[in-house]
Amino acid sequence: MIHRNTVHRNTVHRQAGRLRAGILVALVAVAAGGLAALGLLEPAGAPGAASGVAPGERQLSPKVDPADRLGAANRGDRQGLPAEVNSGADRAPATAPAAREPAEETAQWTLQLTILDSARQPIQDARFDVVGPGDVNVLWKRLDGRLEFRVDRPGEYVLTLDGPESDREDVAPFTTAVHRWQAQPGQPETRAEVVLHRAARIVGSFECTDGSSPESAGIDIFHVATEEWSTAAAIDDGTFVSSWMPAGEVIIYSRNGSWSDTDLKDREVLNLSEGQSHAYHGTLAPAIDLTGSVVDTAGRPLASVAVKVRDERNPIYTESVLSEPDGSFLCDGLYPGVYLLSMPKSVDTPDVRFEVRRGTTRVDMGNLVFRRE
Repeated sequence: MIHRNTVHRNTVHRQAGRLRAGILVALVAVAAGGLAALGLLEPAGAPGAASGVAPGERQLSPKVDPADRLGAANRGDRQGLPAEVNSGADRAPATAPAAREPAEETAQWTLQLTILDSARQPIQDARFDVVGPGDVNVLWKRLDGRLEFRVDRPGEYVLTLDGPESDREDVAPFTTAVHRWQAQPGQPETRAEVVLHRAARIVGSFECTDGSSPESAGIDIFHVATEEWSTAAAIDDGTFVSSWMPAGEVIIYSRNGSWSDTDLKDREVLNLSEGQSHAYHGTLAPAIDLTGSVVDTAGRPLASVAVKVRDERNPIYTESVLSEPDGSFLCDGLYPGVYLLSMPKSVDTPDVRFEVRRGTTRVDMGNLVFRRE
């Protein structure tokens, strides 16, 4: 039998112990809060408290291999699961992750280009520009004139090639060349050669047969192969230097002063050699007139009939006039040379071929029969 006082004393002791424990827990909590406020202690459970992640940062969950997850499931017997469950007999077989296919390599096409001069010597430091559908990488540029390009898309690539730059006026530069390359599927590598040719020019002077000064003379140059025009003007003493141009046949049209009936003119054909400065001396004489009449099949004059005159060697150069009420026509300012005369509105009328000779001032074609449609 327990005495009442003993029970009361034990109860009081237990209550006092609980009170002291509560006070101690409160003191520890206050102290921990103060340290946390001073930054000396991170509150328990805060992100990064044990992981090394700074406050405010997101902590990523560790990556788990699917095989480890599968292995953990198979270790169910350690958690008290029946052995038949661990054996996998009543579970569907786990599906292994699909194997990753290797990324396909990007297709590439390569052009090995050798740049030579007309003597088949390599050209160093050639300049180039490439335009095409894909990105172009220059792999190397060698002193033996070889270049290698690599592109990432098929299609046509246009390469514009020039020789190295030079400050010397007396050295003929290389003319521009264009090379077209077709990058085709199934043909990853292509080899090609491009030959660059040196340009040519004309250095000359003028004189006028009537004794006038050629200081205002000039030439219009037509390049037969390229069908391009260029000009050169004489200085006070009548001399001139043309710009550099491709070698080949050119037609020179010389003139003095403005385009008028009294112009002194000349026409000459030159064959320019590669890398050379060709001497030219132009003799300017009064322009040549072409006259004639247009009549019908009965010999009656016809008015307003178009008469077209074109240079046989340079069809771009043409003159066109209309016949007068009396059927006559005048085409002035011709150079020496061979011409073709036609009447575009005529039917079954062949072109009339005629020559304008140097030293003459007028060529009369007589009556030209025009047959109406």
